Amino acid sequence: DEAPTERPKHTPWPCWADTYRVDYAHAEGVAVHGRDPREYLVVTKEFKPSRQDPECVGAVVASQLSKAGHEMAGVVEYPA
Repeated sequence: DEAPTERPKHTPWPCWADTYRVDYAHAEGVAVHGRDPREYLVVTKEFKPSRQDPECVGAVVASQLSKAGHEMAGVVEYPA
C-alpha cells in the first residue's frame, strides 16, 4: 500500500502534503534491489541489538497491519 497521489484535505497548503513521492534514493533502491524500500502498514514491536555492537540496532521486528489498521498474524524482521 502507498500514500495517496493527490493532496488530502487535512494537509492544505502550505502544510507538507501527505502524498506519495519518490526520492532519488528510493528510485535507486528500486533499481538495485528490485522493489521500493519503504514499508507501509507496519507497527514496530521490538528493536534487536546488533551482534557486533549491542548498543546499536541490529534488526527491527514489526507486525503488518491490514488496511483497516488491525494487526495481522506473524511478525517480520527487518535487518538494520
